[in-house]
Amino acid sequence: MITVKEILIDTSSSMGETLPGNKIKMDLAKEILIDKILPYISSADKVGIRLFGGSCNMVGGLQNIPNANFKKLKDFILNDIPAPRGSTPLALAITTAVDNLKLEPNAEREIYLVTDGEETCGGNVKDAADYAASNGISCKIHIISIGVITEEAIKQFEYITARTGGKNISIGTKSTSKASIDKELSFLLETNLDNFCDTIDREFIDNNGHYRNIEIRSIRDFVQYKNSEVNFIPGINGATCQKLLIVEFYNEDSGLTNLIEALQHVEACELKNKEVLILMNKWDTDYYSHYFKSWVKQFKTKGVEKVCMKLDGFKSYKEL
Repeated sequence: MITVKEILIDTSSSMGETLPGNKIKMDLAKEILIDKILPYISSADKVGIRLFGGSCNMVGGLQNIPNANFKKLKDFILNDIPAPRGSTPLALAITTAVDNLKLEPNAEREIYLVTDGEETCGGNVKDAADYAASNGISCKIHIISIGVITEEAIKQFEYITARTGGKNISIGTKSTSKASIDKELSFLLETNLDNFCDTIDREFIDNNGHYRNIEIRSIRDFVQYKNSEVNFIPGINGATCQKLLIVEFYNEDSGLTNLIEALQHVEACELKNKEVLILMNKWDTDYYSHYFKSWVKQFKTKGVEKVCMKLDGFKSYKEL
């Protein structure tokens, strides 16, 4: 399945305001996009950038960059965004982006919306979000809001992200330090159990024949192919400790060894592993529900917040 993403950048006048630390909102938005968002979505097949703001019908044309060419994307963000001015046609921007994304059949679609405020042109944001979430489109919208936003903006952003399954991130309300921004963005950029299982279900399971043709036959193969930011036992531990730790349990002998290694890994990562996903190829309710009870307890005493299992070839997961 191809992945197509569009970045919507608010260029309304309020994006020229100053944040704590004397940083302009638009300057912060550019830094976040170049340093964080672009590297994160670099594996996409296509990335488009669209500007919106100014007059109420001002939504710019799409700058479509095949193969997510980082240099072209970076150059556009650095050199082609005009000085902030005018209003915020948020609903029109979303609808325009969705109209474009739905032209890609059978694609995984996402919008990254960078803005500092609510719709100011009378557009219906709920209708735009409903359109993005409708059957046949299913476009996730992630919102990165810059600075302190109004109560109305909070309501609009919460509806958009809840309706489309996206993430709602707030940046720069109190600090624009690197540590503060990294902390806020971790919710969007870290691979967690939900978005990992969603990717497996939509991409690997639904396209199993395609991946077998390129000799990707297991979830472990798929993780390596996608360069997923997870820790995997056995064999793919990664250079750093990630939020999600995946453990294979395909038979009791190797599975036991993997669980022991997983506990050691969690301890060594000092609370950075927050979620554990156990991959299995069979499930015996009478046996495994009791077998894993003590393991779940041990993981949680070491700081893991959620332990789940996923059966090969089946969608969704089960919390243990």
